[in-house]
Amino acid sequence: MSNLASAITQAAPIPLAAQTAQFWNQIQRVYNSLQSILQAGTNLVWNNPNATPQQVVAAFGTNAASLFQLSSLLCGLIGSVTGTTPNPVPAGWTITANADGTITLTPPTAS
Repeated sequence: MSNLASAITQAAPIPLAAQTAQFWNQIQRVYNSLQSILQAGTNLVWNNPNATPQQVVAAFGTNAASLFQLSSLLCGLIGSVTGTTPNPVPAGWTITANADGTITLTPPTAS
């Protein structure tokens, strides 16, 4: 048996507490990443200095409706953890999912 194979077979098992701590840390990293991704997407669409919101969603093409659906699910997940569901869509905007998967955004009307 090689030295490496011998070392692997003789390695002590990882204690359960260490395994659960490792898993907890991984879940926290994934959750934090999801929050960061949602914030980045929100900024890309609604706070983009180089394009209008409609131009950004048009660039997603026929994936736009799926993107908004997944983002909505992500908001629900975050809300289930924090108690406050994020709503990244600015007040008054209407989002229409088209049959081809594109999105049409309608800005608020002036009062």
